[in-house]
Amino acid sequence: MFFLRFILISTILALSVAANAIDCLEGIVTATGKFTFNATDDYYNNLCHGELFLTSVYAAAKVYCTPEEIAAGSAAIGKTCSEYGFTVLTPYAEFAPILADAFISSLPVVNFEDIAVEPTRNTSVIVSESLYKTGKNTYAIFVQSLALDSRYGWGVYGFWGGILLIGIVTRFVKFLAHKMRQNHPVDVTALESCSYPAVYTTAQKIQGWSQAKIILPPLIGTHHRRLLGGFTIPTRIQSFVVLAYWAWSIIICAVSYNIFSPNIYYTTEVQAWRYISDRTAVMSYANLPVMWMFSGRNNVFLWATGWEFSTFNLFHRHVARIATLQAFIHSVAWTVIELKSGRAALAADWKMQYWYMGGLVITHPWS
Repeated sequence: MFFLRFILISTILALSVAANAIDCLEGIVTATGKFTFNATDDYYNNLCHGELFLTSVYAAAKVYCTPEEIAAGSAAIGKTCSEYGFTVLTPYAEFAPILADAFISSLPVVNFEDIAVEPTRNTSVIVSESLYKTGKNTYAIFVQSLALDSRYGWGVYGFWGGILLIGIVTRFVKFLAHKMRQNHPVDVTALESCSYPAVYTTAQKIQGWSQAKIILPPLIGTHHRRLLGGFTIPTRIQSFVVLAYWAWSIIICAVSYNIFSPNIYYTTEVQAWRYISDRTAVMSYANLPVMWMFSGRNNVFLWATGWEFSTFNLFHRHVARIATLQAFIHSVAWTVIELKSGRAALAADWKMQYWYMGGLVITHPWS
């Protein structure tokens, strides 16, 4: 039940990633940015105060965006200009006087098919409605994917936090029951004269059944303390937790990918590889604190739950295996993406420190 509820909560969080007010202007920038204008400025100078580029962007914004969306998008792009380009975005207000309907109607209309032509343009353009929608979807879905990856990463802590909370509450209840028995000793003679066949309460019966059937028995036969083929066999409850986390990790890395065509950033195939790569990277990284937490003997959660260190060590090993598998898939996915750009691009990557440091120094030792 806990596992199914956790999956449901994760899905609800996925659906709650809503469209943002900045998507309209950012989508126009994404679409217009695929065209080359007759300018020698670098990327940020062109983005932030390139006359032909910004005229194209603001003309489309007047047609497709509301004033509120223009203001929100301008603030977001202005922040990008100041933080990364160390310059200031020329505001919409400076272009507004020339953006009359007649002027906008005179601008050449460009479509998705025109991106492949790649001429250097000497005039401003206006993206078609279909290209605007493609640019908006491309930007919005990519950003939503990153936000969703982050939420699923937090789901790692929700899963293990829930497991630890169950252990802590269970121990606390046992502690209270023990204190109550100490403060109110049972009259054994009186109990023997009782006509009831059993003196256990319903809660005690449930506890006894769960101890005998779920918590204490090994998953296979009597092989828990005794080795089976050189391996220890976990208890049934430990096996359930481990299998549930494996299942959840696989499901989370396999769902909620919004792949569509046309896409300004990537082809359909590369979209899949990119989203899988991002998701597995975030999930692998999110698993690291949990892996380290379960590895330590001086651990407050050992005391809080009353579990043995062997239980924590079991969880540690499986979290580490999942994190390693996710890191490996991330590396493979990025390699495929670079191969799609050509072997020359992959060869250039191997000259960059982040590439071989990430691929060899991190992924290989984990495996």
